Amino acid sequence: MESVFPTTKYVSVGQSATLSSVLGCVCSVLGVWPVLAVAMILIMLLELVSGICAARKRHEHFESAKFSRFLLKLCIWFVLFMSCQVFSFFASHYDAHSLAWLVGAWFFDVLTVILMIAFVVENATSILENLACIDNHDKSYYIEAVKHAASAAFDKLIGK
Repeated sequence: MESVFPTTKYVSVGQSATLSSVLGCVCSVLGVWPVLAVAMILIMLLELVSGICAARKRHEHFESAKFSRFLLKLCIWFVLFMSCQVFSFFASHYDAHSLAWLVGAWFFDVLTVILMIAFVVENATSILENLACIDNHDKSYYIEAVKHAASAAFDKLIGK
């Protein structure tokens, strides 16, 4: 589970889901999902490269088991995305004049964007862990720095 959702090691599932949901709804309203698609491709490549570099730093050889886990993680996310899009497609084409079906289609479109944000957050967490390993720090070093910066920004936002 931690391989697919590494943020669960650092924050609760609720916090991660809330972050993804809020950002996903904002991105859906703004219509920036194409940018998210590009970000997803870039983040997949970054995770792969950072993982290989981190393994070299630990003097480990390229392992097919770890690469298979990376591919399995991508497949799990792909199934989630495709499931949402299939439901959205069927809902939007089943009865185009029914408000309930149109709301259902919209819901699955928004859910897809939320999952895209979650994908970026989860893979960014993995990249930060890899970068910490490359820089000879504890795996949580950069994640704790990001959490501290986010907390400080939130405190400034609410006026603390």
